[in-house]
Amino acid sequence: MKFLAALSRIISLILISSMFVVVFLFANISATQNDNDLYINNIVQKLNKEIEVKITQNPQLSYSSNPYDYINGSVAYEELVKCDPNIIPSLINKISTSNNDGLIEYILSIAAEEIMKVDIKTIENGKYKWSEAKGMVKSLINLSRDMEKNIDLITSSDLTKEEKKNQIDKLGILASPYLADSEYASTDERLVKKCKNINTYLCEIS
Repeated sequence: MKFLAALSRIISLILISSMFVVVFLFANISATQNDNDLYINNIVQKLNKEIEVKITQNPQLSYSSNPYDYINGSVAYEELVKCDPNIIPSLINKISTSNNDGLIEYILSIAAEEIMKVDIKTIENGKYKWSEAKGMVKSLINLSRDMEKNIDLITSSDLTKEEKKNQIDKLGILASPYLADSEYASTDERLVKKCKNINTYLCEIS
């Protein structure tokens, strides 16, 4: 009986410890997400201020429909694209929940592509092309969903090894979780884990 009582206490302690770890990890993830959301809001404010100053200095800029004209020399944009890939869910959330689908959202979209090292519009001869920010989100979700299939098509093709690598590289870093057992696998395990989490997030919001 004493043995059973002791065993019961040990099991209870293990269960309590496990629950504490889960709660702790969830709290950390939530805190990180909140921090990233606040960071994106701050970046948006900086971008708006920069654009306002640029237009004041050069009124003709306001007639430009090219978003790249507005981020040329932008400190806020350069700061954003240097972020860790973990920022992607907050970026996507900011675009998706915005009441607008204009210049700022477009800038956030091309920043997301730059962080993920992908030009979505050029993949599969424009299969995932987009023209507005919210359209980029849909295209990214579709690309993530089709990633494994696209990789299989590339690796099983008659392309040379170098050509296959170039095609895989065009898919960006989100392809990395699907390359784990191949000769194209990334050696950065932390990046692979982050990209797996991003793909999971994209699946959840689709």
